[in-house]
Amino acid sequence: MKLRILTATAILAPVCLATAPASAVNPEHLQQLLNTNICQKCDLSGADLKGANLNGADLRGANLNGADLSGAKLNAANLSNADLTNAKLTGVDLKDANLTDVVGLSSGNLATPTQGTQQVTAPLQPGNGHFTPPDRIPTQTGGAGAR
Repeated sequence: MKLRILTATAILAPVCLATAPASAVNPEHLQQLLNTNICQKCDLSGADLKGANLNGADLRGANLNGADLSGAKLNAANLSNADLTNAKLTGVDLKDANLTDVVGLSSGNLATPTQGTQQVTAPLQPGNGHFTPPDRIPTQTGGAGAR
């Protein structure tokens, strides 16, 4: 009897693993975002949102870790306190987006876009759609105006 259970488990386990979703995105949260453009504190990690129109979306505190937002329109979106670690942001429109206290935003996930997409060229600063990582803020070392 034990041998039959072990055999059945060995046969079915790969099938179950093969059909498991590859991302951790919560499908209910993803549907909520697409239906209402509001998804505060949602788990959208690993979501495929390439080219999505999320202008004005409320994503405060959302987990977008590993999400693909390439070419997405996030104009005037509220991303404060969102986790963008490992998110793909190539060619994303962040004009007037609120990026206050965003986690994981770096030049690595703002990769150079492919031809035909708009490149984010200005340093990013919270509150106006731009964020400058603290290690990239210029400092004065001497001369006029130095303290």
